[in-house]
Amino acid sequence: MLEVVITILIVLAIAAAIVVIIVLAVKRNKRKKAKAFEELKNSNAYALAVKIKEELEKQKGYKFGEPHFWWQEKALGYFIETFGGPTEIRSLHIAFSEYSMAFLYLKLNFREKRAKSGNRCYGIENENIGILVYSTEYSQDMPDYIKIAAKVIEDSGYGQCKLIQ
Repeated sequence: MLEVVITILIVLAIAAAIVVIIVLAVKRNKRKKAKAFEELKNSNAYALAVKIKEELEKQKGYKFGEPHFWWQEKALGYFIETFGGPTEIRSLHIAFSEYSMAFLYLKLNFREKRAKSGNRCYGIENENIGILVYSTEYSQDMPDYIKIAAKVIEDSGYGQCKLIQ
């Protein structure tokens, strides 16, 4: 009888230890993400994204709202403006990250959208700062709001933007 009680207590102790380890790992991961998002908010990429957003709001009357932050192995964020009618929703994204893997994820995501559109969506990138500006609007030529964003980036001293192919 005593052996059964000891065995049960050992199993319960092991289960409790496993629960504690899981809770500590989850808390550590949340702290890691919160720190990464705070660093991203203090980055040059975020500051430039805000500058692009403000210029587009001033020139085009867009209302982007607050940034959205996301975790894809590293921190990334974006501003989004949607426009269009009830049957077709188009959007303009200003995405930013200081991490090359997160930036690569953003580019791949856009390339998939571009391929689905028959290469009628436009986007620009600047790897020097980790900025990607793209639209899901179908267009034969690059929309003027993408050109405005490119000018803001280039005027900020980060060099030429590249068209995302």
